[in-house]
Amino acid sequence: MAGDASKDRTTLLEQTRWANGFDGKELETLAGYLRVERRPAGHPVCREGDRDGTLFILVEGSASVVKDDGTGRQQTLATLGPGHTLGEMALVDQGPRSATVRASAEPTTVQVIGRADFDLLCAQNPHI
Repeated sequence: MAGDASKDRTTLLEQTRWANGFDGKELETLAGYLRVERRPAGHPVCREGDRDGTLFILVEGSASVVKDDGTGRQQTLATLGPGHTLGEMALVDQGPRSATVRASAEPTTVQVIGRADFDLLCAQNPHI
């Protein structure tokens, strides 16, 4: 069963632009550190100001990047589709997220890696 879950993560990862930089074995290794999460339409993937240090790879669906304009209203900055990454700066610099990302009009699937798993990946697989 665990092998099936890893294969599913690898298959999802192969559908993104991330797959272009890795060979098959490297993709399998990376996928082993990822978990798959789904967000209903309109629900946040991550929130502005959070300091959770998590990287998201958008796999299915779309997401809107929104930012509070200072008056309490949300301004849409971009709409992202499969293959885009979210939160790489929060993972690297450990600072707060600069914007909120929400699943758009349809359910959205993301692959997720937190700081602890990313550090472990780097320590155990420096070539990746």
